Amino acid sequence: MGEPKVIACDDDIMRMREAIEAAGYRVVPLHEADLRQVAAVVLSGMDDNLLGSERRLSDAPVIEASGMSADDIVAALRDRVAG
Repeated sequence: MGEPKVIACDDDIMRMREAIEAAGYRVVPLHEADLRQVAAVVLSGMDDNLLGSERRLSDAPVIEASGMSADDIVAALRDRVAG
């Protein structure tokens, strides 16, 4: 198996880091991420302007995770992140 896919998460989603990493992803804080290298961006949905900004800076899928559980986020990642 290759390197784990890197997932950039905003501060609110970082509290679910352990569950996302347990599913085989590497989680990095959004403000530290190289958005050209991430497999997905997960946002809490608290800042719509940030969401638009992330879409411009990265071709990676953006998952708006407002109201989602850690299991929901992992399921969305599995559905939207190739490989």
